[in-house]
Amino acid sequence: MSPRSFSLFVLSACSVLLSALAQSEPRAPKAAEADFVAQAAKSGQLAVELGRVAMRKSSDALVQNYGKSMATEHQAAGDRLKKVADARGYAVPTLLDEQGQLLVEDLQKATGKDFDHRYVRQMVAEHRRVIGEFEKYAAEGQDSELKAWVTETLPVLKTHLAKAEEIQRSMS
Repeated sequence: MSPRSFSLFVLSACSVLLSALAQSEPRAPKAAEADFVAQAAKSGQLAVELGRVAMRKSSDALVQNYGKSMATEHQAAGDRLKKVADARGYAVPTLLDEQGQLLVEDLQKATGKDFDHRYVRQMVAEHRRVIGEFEKYAAEGQDSELKAWVTETLPVLKTHLAKAEEIQRSMS
């Protein structure tokens, strides 16, 4: 191989390598953002569905009103997430996943005070988990539009958690 051919080969290889690196850089954050969007959407859908179940099944006015708030406020947050996600090219799941569906079906089998206790316990646990994920994204997320949605939504989630904990204490 002549020195000129070798130089062209090296330049070509470097060009391919740099191109691959440039393309792979944005993919890691974009994949993380897409995962976060999917998880946030699934959690929101679960809160909506469980809230609807609570509106129908609970005999406790506090739990019914809380369920209504969950259905309404998580639906609104999900609608805002969809707008952000669509504009940024992230897919938003529209149906509950299998685990979420199983949770809804299991809760629908409960009745009376057992239902109320299980629903509120689930809302406390779910909101604690989701708040942790949102706080992590707020600190580490790469997409500024998504971070703005998270920052806007976090105080609402914290209010939901506080209300669920308050209801839980009143049931004890």
